[in-house]
Parts: sequence; structure tokens; C-alpha cells
Amino acid sequence: MTRAEITKEILVAAINRGLLDITDSVKTHNTIHDDRIALICKAYAEIAKAVNANS
Repeated sequence: MTRAEITKEILVAAINRGLLDITDSVKTHNTIHDDRIALICKAYAEIAKAVNANS
């Protein structure tokens, strides 16, 4: 399994467990969606850094 695949699997597991859900009811649906996309991108970058550092 490549480093990119490991990173993807970790991120998918986090998403499936709801760890990246945003439950701020004050925001609009579009804002929550945009914030979640940004959070997922940041999480991917951080996970990739950690996977690459430990491979």
C-alpha cells in the first residue's frame, strides 16, 4: 500500500466515524459544506505529513 493510499484510508475512516462533521447550526448549509471541505483538505495534508515522516 502506498503512502497516498494509507493517508486516504485514514481520512476515509475519520469521515465515516463523523470526526470531521461540523455541527454549528448557526451557519448556512453552504457555509458548513465549504468549512467541511476545507477541514478535510487540512486533515489530509496533516495526515500525509505524518505518514510520510514515519515511512
